[in-house]
Amino acid sequence: MSVPKQSPQPTVGVVVVAAGSGTRLAQAAPKAFVVVAGATVLERSLRAVFALDEPAHIVVVAPEAWIADASAIAHKVAGAAADYIQTVVGGDTRQRSVTAGLAA
Repeated sequence: MSVPKQSPQPTVGVVVVAAGSGTRLAQAAPKAFVVVAGATVLERSLRAVFALDEPAHIVVVAPEAWIADASAIAHKVAGAAADYIQTVVGGDTRQRSVTAGLAA
């Protein structure tokens, strides 16, 4: 009987900070959730992370009101690596959002 091949354990940690309001972009949604040429900015960023040669544990930091959307986008992009994604709420500043991501 053969043993199913498991995904390699992550050897890299990546924090994707998508918690900004995007006010300078003047859109209804935060910048990470704006669709550009058929994909959100967050989705495009995560595709780049999942293209890494090393398996990665990924923490996505998002605004509280957008946490479900961030999680759905991350899991859609991750495919088989979905077990290595964590989504956390960001803070009221970029520094606090990065801290939240690092603490996860």
